[in-house]
Amino acid sequence: MQKNKVTPVTLDAIEQLLERKLQEGLQEQNKELRKVIQEEIEFSEARTDIKLVKMEQRIDDNAKKYRDDVLTRMDETMGELETIRQEQLLTGNQVTAHEERIAKLEKLQGVTS
Repeated sequence: MQKNKVTPVTLDAIEQLLERKLQEGLQEQNKELRKVIQEEIEFSEARTDIKLVKMEQRIDDNAKKYRDDVLTRMDETMGELETIRQEQLLTGNQVTAHEERIAKLEKLQGVTS
């Protein structure tokens, strides 16, 4: 008949068993921690994306407002420039007409220039 052998438990065996169990526990905690950190990163990225979209919208709105202001002022300036050109054209025609009249009058008066 065979007797069941009882192996003596040594301190080294207990230390190895504890070390192995500790490593397994740490690995499991490490996996959970990585999962939580990854979720936090994704949440943070989503919040950052939302903030960027809002910022882009504000920039676009400000750019449109600025563009509208610039174009409105440009229209006013172009209108004033057109008025000035028309006035110069009329003034030029008036000067030419006056010069012709003066030349005729000088000719009648016998004045030479």
